[in-house]
Order: sequence, then C-alpha cells, then structure tokens
Amino acid sequence: MTEFESVSASLRTNLSFLNQWNLEPCDDNISHSALLGERLLITYSSKISGRSIRIYYSPASAGKPAKFSTFIDSGDGQSFFLDDYLLEHGQKKILGLFRNESPEKPTLEFSRDFARILQVVLENSFSNLLLGKSWEIAPFDWSPYK
Repeated sequence: MTEFESVSASLRTNLSFLNQWNLEPCDDNISHSALLGERLLITYSSKISGRSIRIYYSPASAGKPAKFSTFIDSGDGQSFFLDDYLLEHGQKKILGLFRNESPEKPTLEFSRDFARILQVVLENSFSNLLLGKSWEIAPFDWSPYK
C-alpha cells in the first residue's frame, strides 16, 4: 500500500464525523503541481448545503515535513484556507499539529491525530457554516506563493 493509499484509508475511517454536516466522501485524487509537488486530495461534499471540504495531504520532501491543508468551500465560488482562518483567530499552535514535525511518527498515527484535531476545530467553530447557515470570509496569505 502506498503512502497516499494509507492516508486515504485512515482518513476515510477517521473523518466519519463529517456526516453530522451531511458531508459525504467524494473520489480521492492525486494533485500535481510544479510549486507544491504531488499531493493527495480528499473531498467531502454536502448536497444539502452545497458546502465542501478539501483536504490535501503532502508527504515529507526536501526537508519539509508531511502536512495536511484544509479548504472550506461555500458552494458558490467562495472558499478559505483553514490555516489562514486559524492564524487570524490566534490559533497558531493548532497549525503545528497539521504538520508531522517528528519523522519517527508513523503516517497512520499522524493521519488519525489530524482527523481528531480537525473534528475539534470544526465542531467548535464551523458547525453553522458547514450546515449552510452562515459564511465567514477569511483572508488568504499569498506570501508563500509570491
């Protein structure tokens, strides 16, 4: 089983809490980018609210740790990067947990821990948003991409 297959299987099991917002898993894809490299993309979408969550997994490479990135989409063309939202709201410590800074930590354990942290973040700050009752505009930090 490849690293992407292991992460996908782990997340499919550990993201079942997304069902509380009627978010259902869609197909997984491998995303290719000259800037960001090869990444696993897992999408959950709600037919009821139109909202979706895109989770990218980037494996460790060139001295950078493996990490998860999460985008929340409104269904009408708006989206935001969860990292930017957390930074703006003083939650920088949580961001460190989205990266596997310990090379000894197994990928499956890192995936499971990410899912647990994501659950807490979403349940505490995003329930109404994911149900389609509200929308929050979060800034996007372009500095890493300039």
